[in-house]
Amino acid sequence: MKQEIKDIIYINELLEFYGILLTKKQQDIMRDYYLYNLSFSEISLNHKISKAAVGDTIEKSIKKLNFYENNLQYHQIFQDIKKNADENKLKIIAEIEEEFKHGI
Repeated sequence: MKQEIKDIIYINELLEFYGILLTKKQQDIMRDYYLYNLSFSEISLNHKISKAAVGDTIEKSIKKLNFYENNLQYHQIFQDIKKNADENKLKIIAEIEEEFKHGI
């Protein structure tokens, strides 16, 4: 599964917003792949599942994350706010982003 850096960043951002809505297993596998940069082989060994199951879980998780974003649009709203924010608001936004990182 070869991905562009911008796609990896986007998935990580979606995980910050919606990761809590994934199952524990999906969260763990997505964290291993997107945050810790583990290979399918490493993840399959750690979770005692096949590499195909890892790929399926990642694919299904991405679909779920995109579904949530398409319907709720929290990520897009947050990006729009950041684009139009002044320096003081950017500090507050950075604090909120830090809080989201602790959510997953």
